[in-house]
Amino acid sequence: MSGNFRKNNFDLIRLFAAIQVAIVHAIHHFEFHHWTTAFKALRLFPGVPIFFVISGFLISASYQRNPNLIRYFRARFLRIYPALWVCLVFTLLSALIFIDRSIPFNQLLPWIVAQASFVQFYNSDLFDSIGVGVLNGSLWTIPVELQFYCLLPVLILIFNFLRCDTNRILVAAILFFSLAHILDSYLISRYNGWIISKLFHVTIIPHLYLFLVGIIIQNNLNRFLKLFGEFK
Repeated sequence: MSGNFRKNNFDLIRLFAAIQVAIVHAIHHFEFHHWTTAFKALRLFPGVPIFFVISGFLISASYQRNPNLIRYFRARFLRIYPALWVCLVFTLLSALIFIDRSIPFNQLLPWIVAQASFVQFYNSDLFDSIGVGVLNGSLWTIPVELQFYCLLPVLILIFNFLRCDTNRILVAAILFFSLAHILDSYLISRYNGWIISKLFHVTIIPHLYLFLVGIIIQNNLNRFLKLFGEFK
């Protein structure tokens, strides 16, 4: 990879992606029906898929620069959990303020453990009276990201062992897991209430193709830069 890797616009892209997610959720939950055109336009810049692609790009580059597992997982831990725990504290305090009844700690504890660990998609009916009934619903992406982090060293190990064309494997895997994404979309639209479809959605399977797209872009960055340079 040429140039200074740290000089990039990924923070700006992630900011736009986060804004897109926030606005789309606001339009949906507040039922701003007259914002239909804006809603459709914003979906052309999908925040969550962009996050997953950027994650594949940056995490694979970071691990390839320093393939030390202890440092790798320490960096990933510090990237996620301190901010997540701060978010949990503020969320919990806000929820306790707006809930108009006392909640036994033994009922609240499972939700706290889930949110503080790796089961952020778990939601308790204790909060049904607050907003849309789901606190920090967008955090379902955290377990998916954690699965990406755990899978990457295994992928690199497999690539090094096979000693074959990594790009071909990645392209084949992207095509295969794109089918899993189509299946996930079908399950959500048809069987959204089923626990199996919900669990499938928060696994790595339907989202892995996006992470792999980020890896293949990172592995061939100079080629992509050269290609875009030809269009200037």
